[in-house]
Amino acid sequence: DVRRGLAAASGLLDSLTTFHDEIAPCFPPEWDVFSWYVQQVHMRFAGLAVRFASVTESRADAGELFDTRGFLQFVGWSWSVYVFSLERLGVSATNLEPSLSSCLSGCIPHYAEELAGKLSQWSRRTLVDEFCLDSDSLTLIDSQLVSVGPTQVFDTLLQQIDILKKAQSLEIGLASARVMKEAGLGTYIAEWQRILDTQLLPPRPDPLLVDTPKGMQSMSLELLVA
Repeated sequence: DVRRGLAAASGLLDSLTTFHDEIAPCFPPEWDVFSWYVQQVHMRFAGLAVRFASVTESRADAGELFDTRGFLQFVGWSWSVYVFSLERLGVSATNLEPSLSSCLSGCIPHYAEELAGKLSQWSRRTLVDEFCLDSDSLTLIDSQLVSVGPTQVFDTLLQQIDILKKAQSLEIGLASARVMKEAGLGTYIAEWQRILDTQLLPPRPDPLLVDTPKGMQSMSLELLVA
């Protein structure tokens, strides 16, 4: 459970702050007891992360819906609150073992798979709804078919990117970028071509991207995985 896991992790951070401010000063500096306690706290936190990942993975393997929101919430807390708290106390999380990335890495394939399924389904539904349920909105301008679908696709991808920013994980970001390119844009383009081939009478119009969000005109697929 994400809530219980974060509550336990917050308790560890509180104890670390107390040890730094009240207990460590009572020992000779050469004993470096704070560094020892940091490692103990980190091992406990790493254990929480591993257990969280294990439970999340086992539920996904058992066919349950992967909790993408809970996963990103836990990862975001780990890379923001936990790492920031350590740095505030003069500790670099990059020097601690095991790394946070290794503790949570087992969940990334499940997250990517769930994200791919949702983006693929959404991309297909967007086109089907526009062409089949709202055909009156389709217009031709200079023999080109005008569609608001690309704008909706980019809006959805931008929303996903905003969510990923909070996680602050390079591994998750790269995995998600590949998914957004292949399952998001890739599915949309493939479905668009299928509709052109099967549902629109010749001559087949070329799609015209309209109402593209500011700054997105020059975006290419390659930029999402750069």
